[in-house]
Amino acid sequence: MSLSYQVIPVGELQCNCVILFDEKSKECFIFDPGDEKEKILDIVKKLSLKINGIIHTHAHFDHVMASSQIVKEAKSDISVYLHTEDKKLWENQEMQSASFGLNSSLDTPKVTHWLKDNQELKLAENKIKVIHTPGHSPGSCCFYIERDENPLLISGDTVFFGSIGRTDLWGGDMEQIMKSIKTKILILPNETEIIPGHGPSTSIKNEKGHNPFFI
Repeated sequence: MSLSYQVIPVGELQCNCVILFDEKSKECFIFDPGDEKEKILDIVKKLSLKINGIIHTHAHFDHVMASSQIVKEAKSDISVYLHTEDKKLWENQEMQSASFGLNSSLDTPKVTHWLKDNQELKLAENKIKVIHTPGHSPGSCCFYIERDENPLLISGDTVFFGSIGRTDLWGGDMEQIMKSIKTKILILPNETEIIPGHGPSTSIKNEKGHNPFFI
């Protein structure tokens, strides 16, 4: 397996945009391009990558603000992924950004693929498992990738280093997010590396032992 990634904090809320790429084929997925499309596309160009698609862990505005711009600047058609339960959030970006005091007229691209729980995506020969983890938002998803050295989880705003995602935003639910994490995330191998939607990376083992929400 020849998967690598780069994490790029973008935007005022420093969303972790993740470029996941296959070193051999140079194909990539861009997860949560929250802003600063130039910074994201500069890395794509520097690494000579081909964008296969944009994957959204959920539809909060700080995770999608550069999606439309990247789609428009791509030299070929690229897929856009989102879970169907976040469709309403996807269609109400301006309301979301205004709630944070930001004046933004967001133009979201058309979603070409609606994600489902346990769905399997492919990047070259690599498999990416979709894990629907509602709670931070109705359609929040995590993405699990088995790798030779250690598994990887792109968790969006479901799990953070020492914390969990907010549940006081649109469609949030504390009981639901705790159930999602305990039944779908903490059962993953301890050595799984977690790249959250904001802040530093962590691991399943670390969160089991130190996250106050799980102790």
